[in-house]
Amino acid sequence: VSAYQATGVGDLVYLAGWYDGICIVDISNPAVPVLLGAVDTPDRSNCVAVKGSHAYLASGDSGLHVIDVSDPAVPGVVGSMDTPGHAFGVAAIEELVVIADGTSGVHVVDVTDPTTPFLRGSLPLPGAASRLEIVGRYAYVACGNAGIMVVDIDDPDDLRLMGGRVFDGASNLAVGNGVVVVAADDVFFVLPTQCGVAAVLDRAPLSPGVRLLDAYPNPFNPRTTLGFELAVSRPATLRIFDLSGRTVRNLLTAEPFPPGHHEIGWNGLDDAGRSMASGVYFYRLEAGAFTETRRMVLVR
Repeated sequence: VSAYQATGVGDLVYLAGWYDGICIVDISNPAVPVLLGAVDTPDRSNCVAVKGSHAYLASGDSGLHVIDVSDPAVPGVVGSMDTPGHAFGVAAIEELVVIADGTSGVHVVDVTDPTTPFLRGSLPLPGAASRLEIVGRYAYVACGNAGIMVVDIDDPDDLRLMGGRVFDGASNLAVGNGVVVVAADDVFFVLPTQCGVAAVLDRAPLSPGVRLLDAYPNPFNPRTTLGFELAVSRPATLRIFDLSGRTVRNLLTAEPFPPGHHEIGWNGLDDAGRSMASGVYFYRLEAGAFTETRRMVLVR
């Protein structure tokens, strides 16, 4: 077995076995682990989550597989759902499963009936979503060279990008005790769980006195306006990213602004003056400790 990821529940460990599907191991005697059962699945088994009597396996290009593990000796696939991207990560909460699906972002899947999982909501993200953890109403998602993104999943039918923190190579993360630990290339970061996300229900900004507004119009062609508000004078950085997490336009770079309402236009061109293709783009405002990212759609 080529174990790629594992999760434990009591005396059992569930292994995502890369090309070996899922394996269930009894570790009640840690010195003598015993393989109880296994089941193969198509493509690579990247990540497994367990809730109750079912395991949920993120299996690359074959999407999500739901496995009945009520009898660990005889696990069996009871349901499957393909995803548009490459299923890297998975987390389970109540009757829902959240999938980190590479360049297609995150998806929320309803597994109330394990035999017929179906899509509830999706949200494109910058970079490639690889791993995620859920804390309360938020999913923290590792997105490669786009860093980490924080998604509000409280309404599965209306996922919202709350913000994030940009750095290269974010491949995995863990959340606990008020911090997010992120593995990124040859270094790791320890960040507060509020990294770029509003922690209260009304989505007030993390840094008092800063507010990023919705783009208008949105969708747009050929131009949109990005607005923000400052209570005190401070430098602001405003950048545009594509779905891969690549910066396509630097609109502001630590430029000082007085208090008040400010608007910056974007004409759909990159820094080299080339027209960008139709699609989803993200704009991120950084002002002091405040960071927030929002989504917009260019329609040619």
